[in-house]
Amino acid sequence: MGPSNRTRKGSLLLGAGIVLVLLLYAGQTSLSLIPGFEGMQNGIWGYQPSGGSPSQIGEALTTPRGACSYSWEGSPTVGGAEVRAVSPYGLLGCGTLPLSNSLVIDAQENPVAYSDPLTAPISVNYYVPVPGATGQYQYVTGAVKEYTYSLDFSVASGSQGVWSFSGDTVWFNLASVVWDQASTCPCNSSITGSVFEAPLYAVVTDVQWSNQGSSNLDASVVGHAFSFYSTPSTSGQTLASLVQGGAVSSINSTLSSVYAPDTRMQRLVYYPVTIQDMQAQCSIGCSYPSVQITVKLYTLRIGEYILTNPDTTSLKLRSQGCTGLVCVGDALHAWLSNPLNLAGLGVFGLLAVAVVVVVVIAVTMPELVFLGRRRGEGE
Repeated sequence: MGPSNRTRKGSLLLGAGIVLVLLLYAGQTSLSLIPGFEGMQNGIWGYQPSGGSPSQIGEALTTPRGACSYSWEGSPTVGGAEVRAVSPYGLLGCGTLPLSNSLVIDAQENPVAYSDPLTAPISVNYYVPVPGATGQYQYVTGAVKEYTYSLDFSVASGSQGVWSFSGDTVWFNLASVVWDQASTCPCNSSITGSVFEAPLYAVVTDVQWSNQGSSNLDASVVGHAFSFYSTPSTSGQTLASLVQGGAVSSINSTLSSVYAPDTRMQRLVYYPVTIQDMQAQCSIGCSYPSVQITVKLYTLRIGEYILTNPDTTSLKLRSQGCTGLVCVGDALHAWLSNPLNLAGLGVFGLLAVAVVVVVVIAVTMPELVFLGRRRGEGE
């Protein structure tokens, strides 16, 4: 082997080694989420099966009583996730013909700034104590801002209609993201950020169902007001009644909230949506329920953003169903998946065969029927 070949081979081995080291390093380190536009953001935090504890997206889910397993499908994100529930049918165990339903959750990540032309903007003016300066107060001006966004819940096409997700809770986040260096004002050293924004109130303004059937959510009512929590747990108090000095958000922790009118206000809050019933509807054919919930959000903003998201694209209602032969095929598959139906089919088949035999005898050999009747009368 010549010197040039040895050099080339050595370079290839060195390059392969560097690539291998980089791959191993990348596999052990998590990538940071790069911030985008400033402003309010919405997303899925996690899921809490009925009677279980909440789990963040991607983490293992507890399995509620009556189910075989609960798991995330694919790679869940704050904008969209799917939970798969596997359950036995009737009294049969999990190892015999287990059936599954999948619940799809979509969240509009960037709420759209909304302004009611019939309502004048609400300004807020107040004083707060200056940190470290006894008896001194800072005059603060702010405004109540309005946003609109949507949440979608749907049963995945192909689900077998035997699990309703009843009592399960989906946890969402609302958070105000602020760039941590750029500023819109020449602030003094006591102010480490140019904007503070905290969610105040969120209410459902519109609900659109497709193939609803018996399905329902606690939030699928116009006028439903969401409760904000400092952690993903309803065992605590709502954000509005938290004691002073409660949990502090880790998001944008470098930005000061000393100018908020209440120290209990947070940039990051959690709010739940509890499922009452979400399952496929199967009779002649199967249809899969889907609902889109439109939410109006009010926030308190102090200061101004440098650049907010200009996109007004919103989620579209999922409309999943079946027609024609596909519909019949889905219904037949769901029916045949039930072993009790198969057992009933066997009994029904035996009865049908017995009836056919009696009819055939009565038609082809009426003298036997006549003799049987005369014998009965003679006795």
